[in-house]
Amino acid sequence: MDVRQLRIATAVWLASASAFLVWFDIWAATAILHPTRDGSGNVIFQVQGVSNTVYPFTYVAVAASVLGIALCIYWYERASLGRWTAALLGLVVGNLASIGMIDVYEQGFVTILAYTPGWQGAGRYWLHQYWLASATGFAGTLGGVLVVFSVLPWSRRANWKTVTLLGAVYLVSVAIWYHLGYQSPNAGNPTVYAMNAISRGATQLMLVAAVLPVDALDWAWSHLPAPLRARLHRGEHREAGAPVARPEASASEGAR
Repeated sequence: MDVRQLRIATAVWLASASAFLVWFDIWAATAILHPTRDGSGNVIFQVQGVSNTVYPFTYVAVAASVLGIALCIYWYERASLGRWTAALLGLVVGNLASIGMIDVYEQGFVTILAYTPGWQGAGRYWLHQYWLASATGFAGTLGGVLVVFSVLPWSRRANWKTVTLLGAVYLVSVAIWYHLGYQSPNAGNPTVYAMNAISRGATQLMLVAAVLPVDALDWAWSHLPAPLRARLHRGEHREAGAPVARPEASASEGAR
């Protein structure tokens, strides 16, 4: 398959996936127009007659993911595709990848729920509904998860440090959340609410971190003040047990 055929196949796949998941965008756009409050007074967005509830932090995380991915792809492709096509491609890929990560997050959530004391029944029920209840449900769940890989053509292996860090943030926040009983954000516990928000944000930002032109941690390290960077570097050597060279004596020390 040559480059032109690969691009055509990619375009067809992106268009088909977008059409398949357009209901998700319509529902999300509709829900944001229906703000209300949960039992603890937190602002939520919910379409009347639909059980799904969206918290503000989910919209913020998804918006950051979509825009971050779109900007990176625009940066990569604007010279070859033109500004408008590159911008459209970035938004399509960002939208699909963020929906895919929402589905991945949901599968992780219900899987953990199935092993949480007091919630096993609910977790197993939803796992059955997603994967075993019907062929349509299975296909919809699988298709929703697979679109997270839309970012792969623009992902950089060199960005593994930041992606790994965000993955660790997700795991730690979920562990704290689980320790607190894996309650819903509407339970009135501010720590539970915060862990839900952090875990959601970390997973969405992993997508952006994967496609950045440079690893975010490497960029941050290179922009630290030189004295602080040197001090941290010496600290790493001490922890490793390596000898640290003594700085050269100043002129006044030499005179003494």
